[in-house]
Amino acid sequence: MSNILLIDDDDSTRTAIRAMLKTVGHSVAEASSADAGLASYQQHRADVVIMDLLMPGKNGLDTIKEFISKDPQVKIIAISASGLDYLSWAEKHGAKSSLAKPFMREHLIKTVQQVIDQP
Repeated sequence: MSNILLIDDDDSTRTAIRAMLKTVGHSVAEASSADAGLASYQQHRADVVIMDLLMPGKNGLDTIKEFISKDPQVKIIAISASGLDYLSWAEKHGAKSSLAKPFMREHLIKTVQQVIDQP
């Protein structure tokens, strides 16, 4: 399957999402901050980046811009519990898709596959 980079500052969220993705065979690397996620991506490109938008330090909105400046082909799925405005902004500025927390396993798996299948 695909290599996924999951960036979220909440340990329990990362654990749950990793478990959901692994049930369908994806390999999941994790980062607990935007800077750690950017560094991980530079070392080992992922097929898809799943990123929380609101984290301490550098937030996800700024991080999307930075990912795209380094790799215009990066496929990002933005996730947030903070409302649709943030998710809409993320998609307008480069995220391929977004999910409002909490989301169902089936919706996550479907969204990841749709993003992977995008040219």
